[in-house]
Amino acid sequence: MRHLGTRLLTDARARETPDLGHIVPLSMHWFNPSPRLEPLPQSIDERRIFGPSSSCSGTANWKAPTQDGRTSRAMLQLLDWLRGQIADGARVRVVAFGWQPPRGLSGTAGFDARDAAMAARLRQELAALTPREFPIIFTGNVHARKTKGLPFSNAPPGAANAEPLGYRLRDLPYLHLNIADEGGSEWACYGKCGLHHFGKAGPAVSMFSIRPSSDPAYDLEYFVGPISASPPAAAGVAVGR
Repeated sequence: MRHLGTRLLTDARARETPDLGHIVPLSMHWFNPSPRLEPLPQSIDERRIFGPSSSCSGTANWKAPTQDGRTSRAMLQLLDWLRGQIADGARVRVVAFGWQPPRGLSGTAGFDARDAAMAARLRQELAALTPREFPIIFTGNVHARKTKGLPFSNAPPGAANAEPLGYRLRDLPYLHLNIADEGGSEWACYGKCGLHHFGKAGPAVSMFSIRPSSDPAYDLEYFVGPISASPPAAAGVAVGR
């Protein structure tokens, strides 16, 4: 789930969101039983976010012992920014489309079942869009791939025939973007969840840029320069080194 657990990437989504005078369904990859996350958190203050009166208090994913980038501080800040935009009159709605495979279903079968369910959920939501609505689907780069198969050294058996979410939605008129960075760190789950470094961070960039993707699984690359890890938003989750 690379890049969801970074500070820069969620900030980038806020900077590049289209004119919020229009309705922007921002679809987020969370495991949440509710199709819409309403109301959004009132503040990123932990005492209120995870307190008894918080809209997040009943959401186990934000407080689970195992945390990946979907529930990072940066993600919470993005939600808080959206809440502020809505309070100022922007017509924005947030749709959760994550799905957890049944226990015992893992590997490629679990991946396919999960992405098939997410694709069905998104098709339902996208089919109901009005002409004034502009969707942004925010998910991990493995799920965003528009080509069949998972060509990774650590992929499970049968992954050559896996069908990611992006592949299942490839007939729709949307662009598939992958993030390109200049090294740094991230909070992610590679066997074990935690802080991961992946190369020396390069120089900061004054602005982000979009360029054609060299990987046929995506249409474009969104270059953001060096990135830095964002730890889990929940108090009591060890950050580590």
